[in-house]
Amino acid sequence: MMLTVAAVLELDVVRAGAPEVLAGAGFLDCPVRWVHVAELRNLADLLEGGELVLTTGLAFGDSAGDAADYLAGVEAAGAAAVMVELSGDRQA
Repeated sequence: MMLTVAAVLELDVVRAGAPEVLAGAGFLDCPVRWVHVAELRNLADLLEGGELVLTTGLAFGDSAGDAADYLAGVEAAGAAAVMVELSGDRQA
């Protein structure tokens, strides 16, 4: 049985973090083949498709443009989703 992004979001351990879907709500039915925990700037080169990427966002860089480039690369590599854990001092 393969989990979807929606099913991962419903796991008790994930729900405890009160996740918010900020983008891509139409893709919650995507299957999750694998999970990567990574802070690599060039992670896209390591992905094969269907991955759930867990990150703190350090690899996003210092600007919105850098973050957009990172996320575009992960999307182009076929990742199922990116989950970002924000620390208390980074939350808005």
